Amino acid sequence: MKVRVWRCRICGDPYIGAVPPSHCPFCGAHAEYIILASDWDDPKVGTLNDTDRGNLEKALAIEQSNTAFYRCSSAKGDEAGDFEGFATFKALSKVENEHASTILKMLGQPKPDKEHTEECHDAYIENVRESLKRENNATKFYAASAAEATDPRVKEVFAALSMIEADHIQLDEDKLTKLEGKA
Repeated sequence: MKVRVWRCRICGDPYIGAVPPSHCPFCGAHAEYIILASDWDDPKVGTLNDTDRGNLEKALAIEQSNTAFYRCSSAKGDEAGDFEGFATFKALSKVENEHASTILKMLGQPKPDKEHTEECHDAYIENVRESLKRENNATKFYAASAAEATDPRVKEVFAALSMIEADHIQLDEDKLTKLEGKA
């Protein structure tokens, strides 16, 4: 198989492989958003109306908060020697940070100089429960924002984010089932 370069329509990051990934390895977008890099057209946001701008600003706050929460949670897992918890939360932190970067680009804003901080629990199971709550809220918000978006690029990104966060819900639910089954 010939190796090719692919790009994610949501975050824009490139991926090298013989086939497109099932999910963007950077932002988690589903395969339908992965295209050949040669087909990339650098999707742009038009002039944002107040609703789209307001929803993007709320989305940015959600993603920055979730990035910081997952960063804190991964540190707790690392300290406890919980390598699966550490890896899960570290990966989620990177994905949520990629979402924040994408939204910043759409808003035409630079990356903040100071990282957002967020508290988390000492217990892994409590962080999974908090993650599930956060992901449910994000999924609902993104679905509603996609439905009311007027800019095609904003609509596309919110629709993709809703699907990505739904994947995180499944990850949390599966983890809780295993953890509560052991309790």
